[in-house]
Amino acid sequence: MRWIHWLGLGLLLAGGALMVASVATGQGQVSLVLIVPVFWGTGALGFLAVATLFLGFGVLLFGPLFQGVPLGTESAEAPTPEPPAVATAPPAAPRYGGVVVVGPFPIAFGSDRQLATWMLVVGLAIAIGFVALTVLWFVNAVLYPSP
Repeated sequence: MRWIHWLGLGLLLAGGALMVASVATGQGQVSLVLIVPVFWGTGALGFLAVATLFLGFGVLLFGPLFQGVPLGTESAEAPTPEPPAVATAPPAAPRYGGVVVVGPFPIAFGSDRQLATWMLVVGLAIAIGFVALTVLWFVNAVLYPSP
């Protein structure tokens, strides 16, 4: 991992710590809207936390773009090209796949049939877990109603 990645992760951790400090001192609040945690700050510590988090995301997102840019300390000469390596077997095509779960319905995709099948299995496991937890929640709400 390059230094730019460590810088981005450090900024994210610092932003999270500042957010915790902001909530602990009463300068910020956290709530849950649907399933998304929401933070808002009323003081300088809350603003600093959000600014540090945004900076950390920016460094992680755009940092690798600037790693190949010379800083002006190197010579302007182009590097000498190395002789090509002996050709071996062509590289294997990359495989990719994923699953999108909309409610309890999984939508699987993949670059080949085997990978798409595995993504469907993962999606079905997530959907079954979701349905099971929902049924358990309803059973708990019926058996132990809140006053």
